[in-house]
Amino acid sequence: KITLNFDEFLQLKSVQQKFVMSPPVKENPQIINKGKSVTISFKDSLLPNTTYNLNFSDAIADLNEGNSINDFHFCFSTGSVIDSLKISGKVLNAITLKPEKNMFVMLYTDTLDSTPIKQVPYYISKTNDNGDFKIENIKNGRYKIFALQDGNSNMLFDLPSEIIAFSDTIIVP
Repeated sequence: KITLNFDEFLQLKSVQQKFVMSPPVKENPQIINKGKSVTISFKDSLLPNTTYNLNFSDAIADLNEGNSINDFHFCFSTGSVIDSLKISGKVLNAITLKPEKNMFVMLYTDTLDSTPIKQVPYYISKTNDNGDFKIENIKNGRYKIFALQDGNSNMLFDLPSEIIAFSDTIIVP
């Protein structure tokens, strides 16, 4: 478990919808706010020698005025090294060329085109209202990138109503 302490009283806003953990775990951690702290309790064991990024988006806000901390994330490692590479970009609708918000942007170590149908991603982020995303604390390697509007929140492209985007270029952070 991890406890984050702040200097003001807090509230959580839609944390279940906004929180993204990368790399993902099978069962999302329990996130509880008490006073000036936020506690994250992990239900699954974590991988050894792995850098994890806890992205809260704007789900943490001060209690009195409701001002959110934008793009708040916390990074930690289960090993002796914190991976430090990152990528960022923008997801646009191919037809309208307008930004796509709340799309999951996913990196896979497996570079096959069928990967998002068969397995959950290794790294994940979510686009903001402007379609912008960033994935930080990435390990050196080669990745396939996809964006997914995930209708059933299982991190797989498995419904005909889901929208998917991809790049035919391998990503090397």
